[in-house]
Amino acid sequence: STSNTTGHLNKWELADNILDITNESYSYWLQETTNGDYQLYFGDGILGRKVSDGNLVMIEYFETNGPAANSAGSNDTEITRAFKMAGSGGAIVTVKQEAVGGNVREDSESIRFYAPKAYQTQKRSVTVADYSTNITKDYSNVESIYVWGGEDNDPPQYGKVFITIKPTTGKNLSEEEKNSIITTHIKGKNVVSIIPEIVDPEYIYILIDTDIYYDPSMTEYSSDEIKALTHVQIVDYGVSDLEKFNRSFLYSEFTTKLNRVAKSITNNRSIITMQKRFEPLTDVSATYDIAFKNKINHPHDGHKAGMVYSTGFLYKKDTEEIVTAYIEDDGNGILQLFEYVNNIKNIFNTSIGTVDYTSGLVTLTKFSPVEVSDGSEIYINAVPQELDIISKNNNIILIDTADKNSIKVRVYTDEQLRTGIGSNPSY
Repeated sequence: STSNTTGHLNKWELADNILDITNESYSYWLQETTNGDYQLYFGDGILGRKVSDGNLVMIEYFETNGPAANSAGSNDTEITRAFKMAGSGGAIVTVKQEAVGGNVREDSESIRFYAPKAYQTQKRSVTVADYSTNITKDYSNVESIYVWGGEDNDPPQYGKVFITIKPTTGKNLSEEEKNSIITTHIKGKNVVSIIPEIVDPEYIYILIDTDIYYDPSMTEYSSDEIKALTHVQIVDYGVSDLEKFNRSFLYSEFTTKLNRVAKSITNNRSIITMQKRFEPLTDVSATYDIAFKNKINHPHDGHKAGMVYSTGFLYKKDTEEIVTAYIEDDGNGILQLFEYVNNIKNIFNTSIGTVDYTSGLVTLTKFSPVEVSDGSEIYINAVPQELDIISKNNNIILIDTADKNSIKVRVYTDEQLRTGIGSNPSY
């Protein structure tokens, strides 16, 4: 009350585990009302301390504007600081981690999906589903999450559980975020003998090269309009069917959706290429493992080269000459470096690494580019053996719509199909 300040320094904690609460616990609960507001209530003297009529309650809380503040502080440098402390004189404010975690209010469908799962876990992390549910419930910077046991890892690591998270902002979590999730949201809830490890997502980009065939007599659309509609459908497929863990690219499903873009479309032929990206060290000899986790096309040894190939980068030859170089397999599992001389391939390094066509592992050894020609990443492309591209564990398959080479669409009439025009090549 206003006349009695006893207990005004006591800090009450949000209750999240009733097993730890006694009649002396300073605990409170939150629940959402039917109109979307929040209601705060206290214990009854048995489960948590009971408050009395006339008690004054001071409440402090943060109200965020959804994800608007995410990435605040990302422009902080030693030269230009993102924040200044008012009235601090010469005090320096250093950003250790940019702002993350802001999100829109959880919708009803999400609550209906997660609420029963959260109840089933009882704040414990025993099964892989428990880990996924508890982290998603308590940590907001999660767009997609996947958890698997060490026995399902490649290679197996018994006694561990692996967690991979695609954040709502950026591609990967920072080391600080990973450590915070383990200490705050996992430890104390999981089996003590199980070691949790958070690993980064690995992205498999897919390039789509499509020929669309249609009957002009069945539509008012021009070929350019059909091309635009097809492009939109491919982008929509990437957003709705990919971009999350455990979502595979299914060729028959994809081509069926393209055929349904317009009634006049009679057929489509699509070539799919896998792509991995990595940022190499420059002027440093190093080994890189690039795992596609899908079989690479290789009918037999000596099959034509070029099932694995790269974008360009600058490389110093043994002659000390710096050239624009490319990587390509030789059809026998060996990676080579070549340059173009008068538009003709000139191989100048016959063994820069290997390809395991069965596992999809591409390994570069003693690889030391001088500079990456376009940006900081080298793109490694691989032709898949199967029509479907499978996502497993921490792999995410996606279409990079910002890359102009990711989607190519050509439109032909049925008559051109009958004469063989526009037929995509077979690997």
